[in-house]
Amino acid sequence: MHTHKTKMQEAVETIKKHREVFDKLNVVTVEVRYEGAGDSGEITYIGYLDKDDGELWAGWLWDKDDNIFSQTKIEAASLHGYRRTEDGYKSIWKEGSVQDLVESIAYMSLPSGWEINEGSSGSLWLDLSGQGPLISIDHDWVVTTTENEMFTSEEE
Repeated sequence: MHTHKTKMQEAVETIKKHREVFDKLNVVTVEVRYEGAGDSGEITYIGYLDKDDGELWAGWLWDKDDNIFSQTKIEAASLHGYRRTEDGYKSIWKEGSVQDLVESIAYMSLPSGWEINEGSSGSLWLDLSGQGPLISIDHDWVVTTTENEMFTSEEE
Protein backbone atom coordinates (compact mmCIF):
# COMPACT_ATOMS: atom_id res chain seq x y z
CA MET A 1 0.00 0.00 0.00
CA HIS A 2 1.31 3.41 -0.98
CA THR A 3 0.84 6.20 1.51
CA HIS A 4 1.15 9.83 0.48
CA LYS A 5 4.54 9.98 2.18
CA THR A 6 5.93 7.01 0.20
CA LYS A 7 4.48 8.34 -3.05
CA MET A 8 6.12 11.70 -2.36
CA GLN A 9 9.44 9.97 -1.62
CA GLU A 10 9.18 8.09 -4.93
CA ALA A 11 8.65 11.45 -6.66
CA VAL A 12 11.74 12.88 -4.93
CA GLU A 13 13.81 9.86 -6.04
CA THR A 14 12.52 10.27 -9.60
CA ILE A 15 13.60 13.92 -9.63
CA LYS A 16 17.04 13.02 -8.31
CA LYS A 17 17.41 10.29 -10.93
CA HIS A 18 16.72 12.77 -13.75
CA ARG A 19 18.19 15.94 -12.21
CA GLU A 20 20.77 16.38 -15.00
CA VAL A 21 17.97 16.78 -17.57
CA PHE A 22 16.62 19.83 -15.73
CA ASP A 23 20.15 21.20 -15.28
CA LYS A 24 20.88 20.92 -19.04
CA LEU A 25 17.70 22.86 -19.78
CA ASN A 26 18.56 25.54 -17.16
CA VAL A 27 15.38 24.78 -15.20
CA VAL A 28 15.45 25.83 -11.55
CA THR A 29 11.72 25.91 -10.76
CA VAL A 30 8.75 24.06 -12.23
CA GLU A 31 5.16 25.08 -11.46
CA VAL A 32 2.36 22.60 -12.08
CA ARG A 33 -1.35 23.43 -11.74
CA TYR A 34 -4.02 20.77 -11.41
CA GLU A 35 -7.73 20.39 -10.79
CA GLY A 36 -10.14 17.54 -10.41
CA ALA A 37 -13.65 16.59 -9.37
CA GLY A 38 -16.22 13.88 -9.95
CA ASP A 39 -13.60 11.12 -10.04
CA SER A 40 -11.59 12.79 -12.79
CA GLY A 41 -8.66 15.15 -12.67
CA GLU A 42 -5.76 16.45 -14.71
CA ILE A 43 -2.64 18.53 -14.82
CA THR A 44 -3.71 21.71 -16.59
CA TYR A 45 -0.57 23.85 -16.71
CA ILE A 46 3.20 23.51 -16.46
CA GLY A 47 5.67 26.39 -16.29
CA TYR A 48 9.47 26.15 -16.33
CA LEU A 49 11.56 28.96 -14.81
CA ASP A 50 15.29 29.68 -14.84
CA LYS A 51 17.44 30.91 -11.92
CA ASP A 52 16.19 34.50 -12.37
CA ASP A 53 12.52 33.37 -12.41
CA GLY A 54 12.54 34.00 -16.14
CA GLU A 55 9.98 31.95 -17.98
CA LEU A 56 11.61 29.34 -20.21
CA TRP A 57 8.22 27.97 -21.32
CA ALA A 58 4.75 27.84 -19.84
CA GLY A 59 1.46 26.66 -21.16
CA TRP A 60 -1.82 24.94 -20.81
CA LEU A 61 -1.35 21.28 -21.65
CA TRP A 62 -4.30 21.09 -24.03
CA ASP A 63 -2.60 23.65 -26.34
CA LYS A 64 -0.35 20.79 -27.56
CA ASP A 65 2.38 23.35 -28.14
CA ASP A 66 5.65 21.79 -29.31
CA ASN A 67 8.48 23.05 -27.16
CA ILE A 68 11.85 21.90 -25.90
CA PHE A 69 10.24 20.26 -22.87
CA SER A 70 7.84 18.17 -24.94
CA GLN A 71 10.54 17.36 -27.54
CA THR A 72 13.44 16.47 -25.23
CA LYS A 73 13.22 12.70 -24.80
CA ILE A 74 14.61 10.75 -21.88
CA GLU A 75 14.71 7.03 -21.25
CA ALA A 76 12.72 5.48 -18.42
CA ALA A 77 11.00 8.75 -17.55
CA SER A 78 9.37 7.09 -14.58
CA LEU A 79 8.32 3.61 -13.63
CA HIS A 80 5.09 5.08 -12.27
CA GLY A 81 4.67 7.72 -14.94
CA TYR A 82 1.90 8.37 -17.41
CA ARG A 83 1.88 9.99 -20.83
CA ARG A 84 -1.11 12.03 -22.01
CA THR A 85 -2.69 10.56 -25.16
CA GLU A 86 -5.90 11.17 -27.08
CA ASP A 87 -7.40 8.18 -25.22
CA GLY A 88 -6.43 9.33 -21.73
CA TYR A 89 -3.23 8.39 -19.94
CA LYS A 90 -0.94 5.48 -20.80
CA SER A 91 2.02 4.18 -18.84
CA ILE A 92 5.52 5.26 -19.81
CA TRP A 93 7.82 2.29 -19.77
CA LYS A 94 10.64 3.07 -22.19
CA GLU A 95 10.81 6.71 -23.21
CA GLY A 96 9.09 9.98 -22.47
CA SER A 97 9.60 13.70 -22.65
CA VAL A 98 10.55 16.11 -19.87
CA GLN A 99 6.90 17.18 -19.91
CA ASP A 100 5.89 13.54 -19.32
CA LEU A 101 8.38 13.30 -16.46
CA VAL A 102 6.98 16.42 -14.77
CA GLU A 103 3.41 15.13 -15.12
CA SER A 104 4.50 11.82 -13.63
CA ILE A 105 6.19 13.51 -10.67
CA ALA A 106 3.08 15.62 -10.08
CA TYR A 107 0.72 12.64 -10.10
CA MET A 108 3.01 10.76 -7.70
CA SER A 109 3.06 13.76 -5.34
CA LEU A 110 -0.63 14.65 -5.17
CA PRO A 111 -2.59 13.47 -2.13
CA SER A 112 -4.83 10.46 -2.66
CA GLY A 113 -8.39 11.37 -3.56
CA TRP A 114 -7.54 14.78 -5.00
CA GLU A 115 -9.86 14.09 -7.95
CA ILE A 116 -12.75 12.43 -6.10
CA ASN A 117 -16.22 13.87 -5.28
CA GLU A 118 -16.14 17.66 -5.08
CA GLY A 119 -12.43 17.38 -5.84
CA SER A 120 -9.63 19.80 -5.32
CA SER A 121 -7.20 22.06 -7.12
CA GLY A 122 -3.86 23.59 -6.48
CA SER A 123 -0.28 24.18 -7.50
CA LEU A 124 2.82 22.09 -7.06
CA TRP A 125 6.37 23.44 -7.27
CA LEU A 126 9.62 21.64 -7.92
CA ASP A 127 12.46 23.68 -6.45
CA LEU A 128 15.66 22.48 -8.10
CA SER A 129 17.77 25.31 -6.64
CA GLY A 130 18.64 23.41 -3.46
CA GLN A 131 17.34 26.34 -1.39
CA GLY A 132 14.08 24.84 -0.16
CA PRO A 133 11.99 21.69 -0.18
CA LEU A 134 12.29 19.81 -3.47
CA ILE A 135 8.49 19.49 -3.74
CA SER A 136 5.89 21.91 -2.34
CA ILE A 137 2.14 21.67 -2.84
CA ASP A 138 -0.48 24.36 -2.19
CA HIS A 139 -3.59 22.18 -2.18
CA ASP A 140 -7.24 23.23 -1.86
CA TRP A 141 -9.88 20.60 -1.07
CA VAL A 142 -13.38 21.47 -2.24
CA VAL A 143 -15.85 20.68 0.55
CA THR A 144 -19.63 20.96 0.40
CA THR A 145 -21.36 21.51 3.71
CA THR A 146 -24.98 21.32 4.65
CA GLU A 147 -26.59 23.35 7.41
CA ASN A 148 -29.95 22.30 8.74
CA GLU A 149 -32.59 24.63 10.10
CA MET A 150 -36.04 23.67 11.28
CA PHE A 151 -39.00 26.02 11.02
CA THR A 152 -42.41 25.57 12.66
CA SER A 153 -45.60 27.52 12.65
CA GLU A 154 -46.59 29.44 15.73
CA GLU A 155 -50.13 28.10 15.64
CA GLU A 156 -51.10 24.69 17.00
